[in-house]
Amino acid sequence: MYCIVGLNSINISIDTLDPEKFERLSRRDRKGLVLLKGNIMKAMQYSSLKVKLNCVVTRDTNDDDIVPLLRWVGQVNSNYWSNHRTEPVEVSRRTLDLRFIELMPFDSNNWKQDKFMSYMEIIELAARADPPILLHKGKKKHVTAVVGRPGVVEVSAEPSDRNDTTKWYHQASSSATPSAEDADSMEQHSGNVGFITSMSSHFCSTCNRLRVTANGELKICLFDGDGTETNANSLSLLSLLRSGRTTHEITRYISDTVKMKKLALGGLADHSNNNEGLANRKNRPMILIGG
Repeated sequence: MYCIVGLNSINISIDTLDPEKFERLSRRDRKGLVLLKGNIMKAMQYSSLKVKLNCVVTRDTNDDDIVPLLRWVGQVNSNYWSNHRTEPVEVSRRTLDLRFIELMPFDSNNWKQDKFMSYMEIIELAARADPPILLHKGKKKHVTAVVGRPGVVEVSAEPSDRNDTTKWYHQASSSATPSAEDADSMEQHSGNVGFITSMSSHFCSTCNRLRVTANGELKICLFDGDGTETNANSLSLLSLLRSGRTTHEITRYISDTVKMKKLALGGLADHSNNNEGLANRKNRPMILIGG
């Protein structure tokens, strides 16, 4: 195994497994889907790298891809574990995590209420699948057989992060009490399923994300506008640097700006009460904001 110096996590977007739809959504040749899936497999070969897949869900566009993506990721994880089950536990525990992202209003995506699909709808859709995919709150627990002690297993869970912007779920074992047999169950290695619920269930009070755009603007919230309007919650770091401000002054400006962070959605009302607030507010396309 090789390691990638300075990189321990990577996010990869995959909104569909259908080649025709992939071409339409990504604006790239449909053959790119094969390359994308191949690169996901390659990324999994780096033992130091955590691989997370992101899917932005839009009703009547790719909501029919939710179940196929869940099943595909589950199969990839099962195959990976089967091929690495005799290796050290930190390797055999490595799996793909799949995150579904609620559609958010940005320039060029023509956000409308009827295109929006909440995370609870996604969970219910998975539960109605045949066979059903039942998701339980929290990250999965790792079940590991204890060498030399037949019938004994160790159960551990990934630590939680209070600033995580993802609500994590997992496919639980059908057994309430893990057994040694569970240690050999594919289901124990199905990975985590996450939801970024920016619209339906705000996490702003614990979000510690900051972004610096390519033109040097500090964005403390995705919904802070595009920087061309009068916006008290944005700060041009580039202008401060060019004006010869000291490090102490710049630090103070950053601190004062961060303290202006709003409780939810950049200070605008919840989308269910005020559709036009976010949808019509001038903002950069997400591709220009970055993750």
